[in-house]
Amino acid sequence: MEKVLKIILVVYISIITLSACTTNFKCYENNLYSEKDLNGYDKSSTQRNSKAVTKQEAVKKAICIFDKVFNIKIDRKKLSENIILINDNNHTNFCWDITWTNDSNNDSFICTIDSNDGTIKYISCSSRVQSSNISENLINIVAPLFNEININIDDYRNISTASFGATDCYYFENIKNPKKGFRIGIDHQKRTICYFAEMDIEKWRKNG
Repeated sequence: MEKVLKIILVVYISIITLSACTTNFKCYENNLYSEKDLNGYDKSSTQRNSKAVTKQEAVKKAICIFDKVFNIKIDRKKLSENIILINDNNHTNFCWDITWTNDSNNDSFICTIDSNDGTIKYISCSSRVQSSNISENLINIVAPLFNEININIDDYRNISTASFGATDCYYFENIKNPKKGFRIGIDHQKRTICYFAEMDIEKWRKNG
């Protein structure tokens, strides 16, 4: 009888712990998913990050980036849409992973946004649509994107370049913080941006 009671007690404690974990995750998920939940959220129980980005805000930012940088108008009604909340590489916070796909020609538009502060972690455009503002050099090509995501090119140096078919991949390292960097892909035929991604330069060098 005593052994049965111990088993019941262990099961009961496990259920309570699991329920608490689920509740905490739902609170965080709701904190991002619903503006309505945010407005009525009890700040005494969990303080909301004032810079947190909701699903709707992330979508709006992604659409704006594709419009201003790639000169592409995202029409959500004409595209397949997939939006999920994922862990970033170090599993410390969540990111909005937004993908739009044109089923008729397989064009895809991908944007990953940090849910904590709205930082663009990754952006990729696979499309036959070309930018109307084709520049004559790398700086002019990347300038619209860097302006939108607040990157000062003077703070970085190009440390490596690789070519993959029509795409040239440029690796940049932050001058003051060698661990911080990014890579950007340029279609050298269209002279347009293919993708942008943050990266840990130190880790890249060790694995390189």
